Amino acid sequence: MRHLVTCSLAASLVLLLAACGGRNEPDFDTPNRDGGRDAGVDGGDDGGGWPDGGEDGGSSDAGGNPDGGDDGGIPDGSLPDGGDDGGTGTPMRAIITLTDIPQVPLSTVEAVVTDVFDPPPPAGCSNEAYDPNAPTTLPGFDAGQIVVGGLAGSAVTLNPVAVSGGVEYQPAGSVPRPLFNEGNVITANAMGGPDLGAFSINLTTPQEMALISPTPGATVAQQPASSPMTITWTPGGGDLVVITLTPADLFYLSAISGTMLVCVTNDTGSFEVPAQYLAPVRDGGAQNGNAFLGVTRSASVTNLLAGGSQAVLWAGRSEGAAIHLQ
Repeated sequence: MRHLVTCSLAASLVLLLAACGGRNEPDFDTPNRDGGRDAGVDGGDDGGGWPDGGEDGGSSDAGGNPDGGDDGGIPDGSLPDGGDDGGTGTPMRAIITLTDIPQVPLSTVEAVVTDVFDPPPPAGCSNEAYDPNAPTTLPGFDAGQIVVGGLAGSAVTLNPVAVSGGVEYQPAGSVPRPLFNEGNVITANAMGGPDLGAFSINLTTPQEMALISPTPGATVAQQPASSPMTITWTPGGGDLVVITLTPADLFYLSAISGTMLVCVTNDTGSFEVPAQYLAPVRDGGAQNGNAFLGVTRSASVTNLLAGGSQAVLWAGRSEGAAIHLQ
């Protein structure tokens, strides 16, 4: 049971925390794009210390006039100046995720370059549709080869591979287990590609998650779906703790499609899941009310790149338990 309780976590955590996407139109409701820095006005200075220096070809964005030159006729309030982000004219988000689940054991290193800028999940709880067979990342764009170092073992090289619909990053070799130790400085270096230029980003890894209650292991914890569920762990100074409850078939020891629970909270060592979010998991596909609980301590860093693009490096350490929702 310990081996399989958290096997489905890596996929769901990557989807939920990294806010990965495919080749979609960017969500420009973000302060990190060039249009946000411009505040709709050029006049030689974008108001955030980003002088244009003539890039606009003499046109002002204040009236919605298209830029000359770098933007290829696109208003600056719609897309950042082209060329800065590797030549696409569209801001990109490179997301590198490291998931370490010593309990399984399972380690993953994944990357995607996307033009989607969805915000991370808000604090609190929500119910979401869950499919264990869904891909952890969708085809995206190309930032060249990415090398992730500072791990407990050898560095992991992620190569961009052309697939239907875009580019998929695939590891060139095995991924070390355990993936990292507490306090490792992880560095991801991208060589740069046709869609996003070279970048480097680093992160100090969080402590290992130590779940206290429900008890990790083979025992199935009984939880009334009509009562709040209290989860406790040893606090460890992570940026955030993410709690997931996914529908499961404990007879076959596998996650199944249905409705899952996601809670985001601070790393205080305790969280109470409101009862209103438990019944949808029990009634939304869980086999006989059974589910896998995952508690993940995470750390992340976001670097702003030229042209409104971003690089995100995320690391998470998880532990889990089996739950029967009565």
